[in-house]
Amino acid sequence: MTELRKRREQKCPKELVAKEEEEEEMAEEERGKEKGGREESWNAAVLFTRRSSSLGGRHRGDVCFPGGMAEEFDGDPLRTALRETEEELGVTVREGQVWGALDPITDRTGLMIIPFLANLGPIDVASIKANPREVEEVFAVALSELCAPENRGYTRYGERGRWAYTLPVFSVRGLKIWGVTALILNSTLQLLFPETYIDSICPKTGSETGKF
Repeated sequence: MTELRKRREQKCPKELVAKEEEEEEMAEEERGKEKGGREESWNAAVLFTRRSSSLGGRHRGDVCFPGGMAEEFDGDPLRTALRETEEELGVTVREGQVWGALDPITDRTGLMIIPFLANLGPIDVASIKANPREVEEVFAVALSELCAPENRGYTRYGERGRWAYTLPVFSVRGLKIWGVTALILNSTLQLLFPETYIDSICPKTGSETGKF
């Protein structure tokens, strides 16, 4: 570096050399920011809850996302989602943090579910004061872990003695993510990583990888 500087000083005015060095330092700093940004992006995670075991119904204790039934005073599905998130987690999500709505999902009972995807930014999961009557646990799973092929699979469901449909399933940290929650998660990962995320159920070939 010293020898290179001497050669440049012999050919160029000192002011020009100083300017070039400053530009090089700025470029190096920018490259460092870009690298750090990529690492931070890949360390991003999805926030999950686990339903309270004291709740009724077959889904108690299941992994899920915050949400619930719409109320008349909500006005629209987004405000329902924001209200339910605050009621369950004590976390206020601003409308500006919401990226948009995913495709609606209709469950087996005919209930239509409209999921919303939001960026909460850096958040300390341990500091979340969840409603204990509804939520037993709050945890985050890194996107890299959710995308790992060994953590993704499928489950077949039968009706009247035959296979009726196949749904994605995720298995992380000893917990099973299935049903509507798995469908929402699968759609989210497809949107975030359209060129690299491979669905465990391939719609083009009908093939499945890794039965859970």
